[in-house]
Amino acid sequence: MFSQSDKELYDYYQWRTLSYFAGDSSRSWSQHPFQLYQGGPVIVPPRNPEDWERLNPARVIQMKMEKETKLIQNAIVRLNGGETLFIEEEPAKAAKEQTVALKHSDRQDFERYLAGLTPSRLSICEGMVRAIELSGSAREVAEMVCTSALAKIEEADLKGIYARLYLISDILFNAQSPNIPSAWSYRKEFEVRLSKIFEALNVLWTTKIEGLLS
Repeated sequence: MFSQSDKELYDYYQWRTLSYFAGDSSRSWSQHPFQLYQGGPVIVPPRNPEDWERLNPARVIQMKMEKETKLIQNAIVRLNGGETLFIEEEPAKAAKEQTVALKHSDRQDFERYLAGLTPSRLSICEGMVRAIELSGSAREVAEMVCTSALAKIEEADLKGIYARLYLISDILFNAQSPNIPSAWSYRKEFEVRLSKIFEALNVLWTTKIEGLLS
């Protein structure tokens, strides 16, 4: 007969072996209960309060994007001999220039583009170019992109979600160009909308995706 301590040790090694086999690591693992076979005992993995990345995936993505943005900004400063390429007045200037209403034909064209958007490099590049060309109407364009992203999150369309996040990232990167002052507006317009996207991603992860991966 197993003692209680022996049984606990047996259960632990049984879970740990299966956990590694499923691709978990010693620092991050699925915390969903599971059965080895139908009718068998339910194994409940130990809680891991330090597994912050798994518990907060949307925040992790947001932090990585913020870190990459800072790295890009620092690289631009170094390439410019330590002097910033942009002056503080540019964002304010861009905000003032965001007064051009999006033409009906341009709106229809961009809606058609979003409907066919894929995560491919060519598709993302096309969308970035379109957005920069329409930067005078950055508020409306950003709203269209974010509304489309939220719709894909609601549908749990992972490929569509990836494509729209890639597009947002590409627009923000190229919005730093000093040759297109109005493109600065995208930084402000996406900043006020991205929190809703990451909140929706967090809900999607915790309610649908994590369970499928465990």
